[in-house]
Amino acid sequence: MHRPDPMTRVLAPGPRTVRARILAPSLRVVRACILAPGPRAARAPARSAGLIAGAATVLLAAGPATALGGEAPAGALDRAPPPARSAPGSVRPAIPLAQEAARREIPTGCRRGGPPFRTNGPRNKKVVALTFDDGPSDYTDDVIRILVREKAKGTFFVLGNQIPGRERLLQRMLGWGFEIGDHSYSHPQFPSSGQLSITRNRIRKATGFTPCLFRPPYGAVNRDLIGRARTLGMMTINWDVDPRDWSTPGSGAIYSRIVGAAQPGSIILMHDGGGPRGQTVAALPDVIRTLRVRGYRFETVTELLRHRFVYEGNQR
Repeated sequence: MHRPDPMTRVLAPGPRTVRARILAPSLRVVRACILAPGPRAARAPARSAGLIAGAATVLLAAGPATALGGEAPAGALDRAPPPARSAPGSVRPAIPLAQEAARREIPTGCRRGGPPFRTNGPRNKKVVALTFDDGPSDYTDDVIRILVREKAKGTFFVLGNQIPGRERLLQRMLGWGFEIGDHSYSHPQFPSSGQLSITRNRIRKATGFTPCLFRPPYGAVNRDLIGRARTLGMMTINWDVDPRDWSTPGSGAIYSRIVGAAQPGSIILMHDGGGPRGQTVAALPDVIRTLRVRGYRFETVTELLRHRFVYEGNQR
């Protein structure tokens, strides 16, 4: 018998589990065709199932057709095609997470305003932004799976020299409602305009999205660097919660430092690249669950700052 992946839920009761493949090209209806013995198939609205079409392996119980429930299986994130770009439309807030994947539009940029340097959002609402630096890396898939499963948004500040070969990973970030920011090309202190511009252009070439946020390496800022980012259309973003996960202090310490310091409007720093990040991955689910129990919601940095994404056809 095939052993279930721990990230995958057996979606219906039955005497045995079998492997199945998602065949439908449409996110509206996912058709699960049983590949192991068993004649039956299951159909359900993708939004209620939380599934995404693609060559993904999931586990279903052999039995009657059933309304599927539960989060997206890990394989669906790994191999699903990114959602198609929307037809021309208006500027509007990003659509919520996995339940609305079938309807989500991919932004091409954002409208920003206010000060060119921020470390937090407004303090009057229990909303925080989870941010991840130094990727994309082999750990980024794990972070994305957790965010999707927990229905929390994240903002990824990526390095330009880590993008080649991971372009589809960046596309999936946007497809799930996350945000991508510029973290320079190779992580020098006080990077040049060229460092910022190369990464900005690589993000845009890979995804069609022009980043509006810049995260300075090491958090080191001065007036000139903020000005260089602003000239390229980006706001400089630091943080007010730093668990120092880069020092690998243990998942318990990362968790405690985040939940102990988070407050309304916090921008929380974590890392999905630049070193071994298994402790960050291990701490992330409990961070999200604890803050949610305390009444917090999770938004991208652009949403936290009350700016708005721009979609194709409306670039003003």
